[in-house]
Amino acid sequence: MSTGAITSIFPSGLSLLGGIPTKNQDFAASIVFAVLYAALIPVAFLRVLRPDSRCMALLRPFFFVQIRLVTFIIRAIQAKGNYSTGLFIAEQVLLLAGFVFLCEPLVTLSYHHIARYLGPYNPRTKWVFRGSLVLQIALFGAIALAAAAGSQYGDLSNPSTLNVVKACRDANAAICLAIVVIVQFTNIIAYLRIETMPLRQTFYLMAISNLLTITSVYKIVLYNITVNVIGRPDKIEFYLLAALPELVAVTLLLGLNVKKEFVISETDTSAKGGVASPAITMGQV
Repeated sequence: MSTGAITSIFPSGLSLLGGIPTKNQDFAASIVFAVLYAALIPVAFLRVLRPDSRCMALLRPFFFVQIRLVTFIIRAIQAKGNYSTGLFIAEQVLLLAGFVFLCEPLVTLSYHHIARYLGPYNPRTKWVFRGSLVLQIALFGAIALAAAAGSQYGDLSNPSTLNVVKACRDANAAICLAIVVIVQFTNIIAYLRIETMPLRQTFYLMAISNLLTITSVYKIVLYNITVNVIGRPDKIEFYLLAALPELVAVTLLLGLNVKKEFVISETDTSAKGGVASPAITMGQV
C-alpha cells in the first residue's frame, strides 16, 4: 500500500501521533531510536535482576523499553512501505499505552519519597498512599482508553467510531497530564513543608515530571489541531516533543539505582505507616 493510499483512509483533520511514517522522514529516525532503546535493554535487565536494584517501581520502565523498541521497529517497517492496517493499529496502541508505563513509576517513587520523610506514624502517610493508589487506578483507565482508541483505527470512515477514537485519545492524554501535574505539585508542596525533605531526590522526580509534561501537553495540542500526517515539521515535533522526552525520562529511571536512592524496602510496611507500596498493591489487585 502506498503512502497516498494509506493517507486516504484517514478522515480529513484527524491528527495522528507520529503521523504516517515515510522513508525520507522517518526511517533513519526510527532506526536511531530503536538502536538507543535496544542499548537500554541490558541496563533494564540488569536493574530488575540484581537484588540491590530490583524493585516494583522499575517493572514498568523495564517493559516500556521493550514496548518502544517494538514501536520504532514497526515505524521503520512502515517507513519502508509496509502500510498494513495491523501494523498501523499496533503502532498507535503502543504509542498511546506505552506512555502510561512511564507515569506509573513517577507516582510510586513520589510516594516512597514523601512517605519516608513524613514518618511511619504520621497520619498523612496513609493519605499519601491512598492518593497514590487512586492515581494508579486512573493510569489503568488510561491504558484501557489507549487500547480502545487504537483498536478502532481500522474503521475511521464511520463517524461514530471516529468520535470514539477522538474521545478516548483526549481522555488518555488528559488523565496522564493530570497525574503528572498532581505529582509535580505534591512533590513541591512536600519539599516546602517537610524540613528534612532532600533536594536531590525531589529535583530528580521533578525532572522526570517535566519531561512527561512536555509529551502530555504536546499530545493534547496535537489532538485538537489539524496537522499534515506526512508533513516534515509535524514529524520533527513528534520526535522532539514526544519521542525524545520519553527516551530521556526512561534513561533517568534506569540510570539511577532508585531502590538505593529512595531507600525502597517494599516488604517493610512499618516504614510506610503500616501500608504497602502502591506498586505492590496494584500488582495484587
